[in-house]
Amino acid sequence: EEILFRGLLYSSLKKAFCQILSLKEKNIVVIVLCALITSFCFGYIHGNILQGIYTFVLSLIMIYVIEYTESIISSIVMHIGFNMSMIFTQFLYGRVPDIVLCIVSIILSIIALTMMTIVNGGKNEKTNYTPN
Repeated sequence: EEILFRGLLYSSLKKAFCQILSLKEKNIVVIVLCALITSFCFGYIHGNILQGIYTFVLSLIMIYVIEYTESIISSIVMHIGFNMSMIFTQFLYGRVPDIVLCIVSIILSIIALTMMTIVNGGKNEKTNYTPN
């Protein structure tokens, strides 16, 4: 899904809009427009309104991550983390108290964010370093 939607669809839309409108790829209007179109398509393919809504929002967040890190890898790691938390939550649902589900989801989210940070390797950090 990441490669198809964020890798292929989003990047192709962004390039096409930039070429048509003669704008730079970092143009915020182009990014937002392409993010909305891609996220709508991503939500739509999930087949029902509930999944469509949260996958739309998740897609917007993952596109932000791609734009910030300039890498689809961070988005892939985030998607894996989200799917893992869904699997664990479904497995535990009804077997443990709701508070345990919340704690497990938070822990898995922290693990996913840590993995994203490691994968990103400090890219896009704002520094004042100038080479000699």
